[in-house]
Amino acid sequence: MRSQHDIDYKAVLSLFLPKGLLEYFEIIDFSDMGSYYLISLEENNEIPESLRHLNLQSKGFYPEITITDFPARDRTV
Repeated sequence: MRSQHDIDYKAVLSLFLPKGLLEYFEIIDFSDMGSYYLISLEENNEIPESLRHLNLQSKGFYPEITITDFPARDRTV
């Protein structure tokens, strides 16, 4: 059981991300870089339930990219 002071950092960080994104990605790291926050995501390697009836094959993932988004408390995210 969690005490009142334990913080679920992934739940808090998810508030900075577009709704539904964490259905396909997992937060794997977070850093406070001073003037901006860095949230690292990893794509889930699984087919969504709604697409499992299709004959899909994984071909791997694209190289990682950096996305700059809206400011939060005067820092970019």
